[in-house]
Amino acid sequence: MNKKINCLWRIFFISALLLSCLTIKAQSDVKIDLSLKQANFKSFLTEIESRTDYRFIYDGLDISNLPKITVNYKNTSLDKILAEELPSFNINYQINGNQIVLIIGTSPVSRTDESLTVKGVVTGEAGIPVIGVNVILKGTTIGTIVDVDGNYAITIPQGTNNPVLVFSYLGYQTQETAVNKRATINMIMGEDEVLLSEIVVVGYGVVKKSDATGALDIIKSEDFNKGTVSSPEMLLNGHIAGVQITPGSGQPGANTSVRIRGVNSISASSEPLYVIDGVPIDNSRTSSSVGGDAALSNMSVNPLSMISPSDIESMTVLKDASATAIYGSRGANGVIIITTKGGKDGVRAVNYSSTLGVSAVANKIDVLSANEFRNYVAGANKDVSTDWQDAIFRTTLTQDHNITFSNGTKNTSYRASLSMSDQPGIILSIGLRRYSLRLNAIHKMFEDRLALAVNAIIPAMSSKTYWSSNPVELRVG
Repeated sequence: MNKKINCLWRIFFISALLLSCLTIKAQSDVKIDLSLKQANFKSFLTEIESRTDYRFIYDGLDISNLPKITVNYKNTSLDKILAEELPSFNINYQINGNQIVLIIGTSPVSRTDESLTVKGVVTGEAGIPVIGVNVILKGTTIGTIVDVDGNYAITIPQGTNNPVLVFSYLGYQTQETAVNKRATINMIMGEDEVLLSEIVVVGYGVVKKSDATGALDIIKSEDFNKGTVSSPEMLLNGHIAGVQITPGSGQPGANTSVRIRGVNSISASSEPLYVIDGVPIDNSRTSSSVGGDAALSNMSVNPLSMISPSDIESMTVLKDASATAIYGSRGANGVIIITTKGGKDGVRAVNYSSTLGVSAVANKIDVLSANEFRNYVAGANKDVSTDWQDAIFRTTLTQDHNITFSNGTKNTSYRASLSMSDQPGIILSIGLRRYSLRLNAIHKMFEDRLALAVNAIIPAMSSKTYWSSNPVELRVG
């Protein structure tokens, strides 16, 4: 009886051992889809863990300073992925059960015993061949150029130690990979985010700043003038050569005169054209008439005051004939292109900002006192002594409040903002109060071939002038 029990135990043990080995083999042969764009090495490991039952162990291995990794595998075994990607980081691996142990490589000298021809295909992140990529054997002048189909072939001379191929192209990040006696090396080129950020908005599209041929200047939100401003034009003041910005009066929200390269007409307007998120805006001012006073009837309210400065991402100024070529006669005085902020991929945020400021008269006019005036003017009223400057001037508190909600994924992003600005004037009964609700959203479909965008704003502005205690209401839906 005991012999039968021992025999059964041995059969059970052997079966369990074989089943365990088969399970490990099956797991190592598991095929997964893996696509990453300029991700850190830890994200590479995390994505594999989320798609398999394996867990990585890398105690004593510093992965925080490893280079970014870009991969694009479809239905590929885990063994093949690790075998192709880890050697370029000088990392070896061992599979123990459901654990993968990463070990620092010993960096052995890899020598080609005979000449080796390496072939492959170079594509972008979307899988489209990248034409004209330079493929060079590092440390030598041996190289080739990728053809129209994305193919390349380069010969490694006999006796080359640790050959490394360098892939480079304008607008893409330079990639390096060790040959390791591989005859086929395919490369995915990642876009250079630094170069892509150096673009300017021109007309109905964008162009790299280095490729722009016209006279233009761009200013980003981090370079705007700080403090409380009632109109977006004041954000540019003093930053761009050839652009003169002059407030029409001290009234909050009043007309601001903008001249790009001087006055272009004697009788017609010299104001530039404003384009907000691709939509041209009528830059004529909203006049407020006052009967019986020609001077005051020329006062006007700036409609751009309804845009909250905190919603602006960048402003581009087109100065020369290129503005006329794009927008016609409306751009003859130059064009100011305003781009508002939107959501960013992978960034979910709720932000609140507030600005407080104090306004007061810097210097009062030195005039005669009441007694001095009576001595100077015969028959002056002797019963009244009023300093009219003290009577009409005041010290005010200006405040701006902004709250934003933003989120974004690869295909969809949005940003919603609510802004409130209260800017009383230093003269009694003068002031500007503005409320603004803005929504910017975009959704991309069909592999970025179609994009649906919404740029909506609901502003409400109340402006009080010093000739009337009744506010002038400007509302746009």
